[in-house]
Amino acid sequence: MSLAVLVAAVFFVPVDDYFPLQAGTRWTYEDESKALSVDTAHKPIDLGDGKTAVPIETTMGGRPAGIVLYQNLIGTVCIVGFQNKLGAKADLLESSRPVLMVKEGKATWDYYGQVPSPLGPIPLNIKGSSQPGPKKTLLGMTVDTVSVEMISRVGVGSDAYEIRQSVLYGKGIGMIEMAEATKAGRNSVKRTLRLVKFEPSQG
Repeated sequence: MSLAVLVAAVFFVPVDDYFPLQAGTRWTYEDESKALSVDTAHKPIDLGDGKTAVPIETTMGGRPAGIVLYQNLIGTVCIVGFQNKLGAKADLLESSRPVLMVKEGKATWDYYGQVPSPLGPIPLNIKGSSQPGPKKTLLGMTVDTVSVEMISRVGVGSDAYEIRQSVLYGKGIGMIEMAEATKAGRNSVKRTLRLVKFEPSQG
């Protein structure tokens, strides 16, 4: 499916203020069960054609739990692909998937793409919005924030499921909290993450 990202926004604020992609940056999160996960930004990798992406690796209990490739594209941070392990060939998306856009007021975006499955690609539609949030005090700092709401619909018809995310990003830090609810039919699963440690890049 071809890329279709529709953006309604002007007067952008530097998005990397709220989603730093410097190698060596590390975030530690606690979930609803008190389990910890660590996200670590690594050096950019070459995707060819003059393009690069920053791998952010997640570990849980010290074990690898996935690597997501990010780009800052015209003031919007997007997911562009994945890796099975550092140094492995990148598995690139057909179209870049926005996760954060920052402007002085409200920004909105629509994404139309696909996700892989054993039975073939499944349609994915994401409606996202961001706007300035409240000042937040955490880890001894008081920071400006951006609040993001995203609704993702995966699949079509009776097999479709919906994911709702509310995410708060802190200036100079990145994601500081996230609440997620996945609904499939009558079943619903909730998940939360809260930043408990931030280690900025020393580079």
